[in-house]
Amino acid sequence: MVRPSVTDLDRLLGPDFVAAISQFVDARVAAVLAEHELKQNGNGPTWISRQEASADLGISLRQLDRLVARGKLRSMPVGRRVLVSGADVEAFEGT
Repeated sequence: MVRPSVTDLDRLLGPDFVAAISQFVDARVAAVLAEHELKQNGNGPTWISRQEASADLGISLRQLDRLVARGKLRSMPVGRRVLVSGADVEAFEGT
């Protein structure tokens, strides 16, 4: 079976539709991987919500976003949500 290339799909379906499908697939893969990591007990990073991270640190969501933008805390988009590394939050609490 011959698989169509991206250019073939662009021509058949239109580049905007192909880009939308690609974004959807990327978001779903990220969500499944994040769920898998969240289910691991101590064998990988724990990811927490932005709200939980800001509450743990005693700061606003805006301040948390600034820390993420500066690279002080790792984050991962999962669909429309953004998760923050629980280990980074714990380490940052100690500073």
